[in-house]
Amino acid sequence: MLLDNRTAFITGGSRGIGKGICLAYAREGAHILFSYASNQNAAEETAEAVKSFGVKCFAVQADAGKEQDFVRMRDLARSESGKINILVANAGTIGQELPVKDMPAEEWDHLISVDLRGVFLAAKYFIPLTATEPVGKIINITSELSKKGRANYAHYCAAKGG
Repeated sequence: MLLDNRTAFITGGSRGIGKGICLAYAREGAHILFSYASNQNAAEETAEAVKSFGVKCFAVQADAGKEQDFVRMRDLARSESGKINILVANAGTIGQELPVKDMPAEEWDHLISVDLRGVFLAAKYFIPLTATEPVGKIINITSELSKKGRANYAHYCAAKGG
């Protein structure tokens, strides 16, 4: 149990890579707090799978681009464990496939809010809770598209590059 009695906070933890991270950390003994955007059924399934490893798990519906949601999640983490040992900023969206000339500003703003601002907000509100003993870890998930780009995904590539 490499992570026995440690606590991890994962944004976007209900599905995909985030779910895999939650399960891997729980398997190693970490208590889990994760956020999810909207799929409550997926979040409940992930939480049950995490708890099957004998650890605590809290799933919180939140928008990764909204500051008040991070305040709420930080307060929950503080009240339930007092600290975290691992912060994983994983939440993200790929957005609509559109050339810049056809992209509504709202589409750009939404993707930048979730994929870039969300990483900032996770750091802002969870670094103060990150334990330094035995060690604290911060992991930000990005994409190869941050380096190589992709046609019609300027907003996604820009956010992941940031």
